[in-house]
Amino acid sequence: MPLYRRSGGPFQRHAVERRSLRWRAPGDKPKTHSGPSVARTSLDLELDRRAQLTRLEAQQNELERLRQLKTKLESVSGMHRREP
Repeated sequence: MPLYRRSGGPFQRHAVERRSLRWRAPGDKPKTHSGPSVARTSLDLELDRRAQLTRLEAQQNELERLRQLKTKLESVSGMHRREP
């Protein structure tokens, strides 16, 4: 049973919303993600690698800061529980 209710009443055969899911117009080609059509040079690859390393380093720094913040919050939270 669907989790939503269609606003068109009962089931309708050959409804446009159903046909569009099954058939493509003549001449339509399936979409593919083949990436850039130009051959990539070693310089392009090296620049991409450096950019990825920079992003990775930034994410690792952010994770470390969040871990330190979590530890600090847990220690402060623990101190408030012991006082009563």
